[in-house]
Amino acid sequence: MKLSTYIIFAVFSTSIFAAGTFEKGLNYKANNIQGTVTVNCPTETRIVNCYDSYLSPSSVSKFTYEGAQEVDKVKIEAIHEDGDSRDKSSRMKNGVSTKRINLWISTLFQRPLLDYGQNIVNYTFSNNGREVESAQLNVVVEQLPTRYCSWGTYRAFSDSQCQNTASICSDYFRRYNDCR
Repeated sequence: MKLSTYIIFAVFSTSIFAAGTFEKGLNYKANNIQGTVTVNCPTETRIVNCYDSYLSPSSVSKFTYEGAQEVDKVKIEAIHEDGDSRDKSSRMKNGVSTKRINLWISTLFQRPLLDYGQNIVNYTFSNNGREVESAQLNVVVEQLPTRYCSWGTYRAFSDSQCQNTASICSDYFRRYNDCR
């Protein structure tokens, strides 16, 4: 009985007294947006289906350290509900990561740290290559219902602009206030 109480205390105390956290918090909402836009190009008219997803309060966040030790680097690993994991790292300066950690943005060259649902985030702070402190956080990403924008129109002034679907969708969602 005492051993199980100790284990439970150890698990919860790691989260309660953790010296590291994301600057934007531990609870996020995934906003999925979708819509269609007619693109009037110089030589043709196209229909583009647009999709995007972003986190509230932010899709990126710096990682902070509130401990008493001096740290110069943080390594972060997020384990998703499905067992997949992602790693990120950053140098630290004055208790704050020097770069913003990509929590949600997925492109050809970058993968997001988090996924929908519960994310177990293990982090390790180090100084001059020596581990200083490590702990675990529970980060939650709640998936909100998809919001749909009204059908839109967009005028492209060149064929190259007409082929830039990412730019067209970005402008479309900005114009329709992310489908709100």
